[in-house]
Amino acid sequence: MPPLIAITELKANIQALNEHRLAIEAEASNIVSSMRQSLAAGADTSAHRTRMTELKRMDYELVSSINSANEQIHATRAAATRAEAESIANAAHANIATALTPLEIGDLA
Repeated sequence: MPPLIAITELKANIQALNEHRLAIEAEASNIVSSMRQSLAAGADTSAHRTRMTELKRMDYELVSSINSANEQIHATRAAATRAEAESIANAAHANIATALTPLEIGDLA
C-alpha cells in the first residue's frame, strides 16, 4: 500500500478512536451525575463505580491504540522518506556513473 494511503487510513482510524473516546467521556459524565444523585439519595453506587472502571479500561485501550497508530504513521513517513532518499541516491549514482563512463580515444577526435 502506498505510504500516503496508509497514513490517510491511519489518520481516519485515529479520528474514529477519538470519537469513541468522546462517547466514553460523555457516558462517564452522565454516570458521575447519576452517581451524585444516588449518593444524595443514599442509594448504592457500586454499579456506577463498576461502569466507571470499565470506561477507564476502554479509554486506556483506545489511547493505546491511538498511540500505536501515531507510531505507525511516523514509521511509515520515515520509511517513505528513506525509500525516497535511497531512490534519489540511486538515480544520482546512475547519472554520475553514466557521466564518468570513460570515453574512447576515438570519441575525442
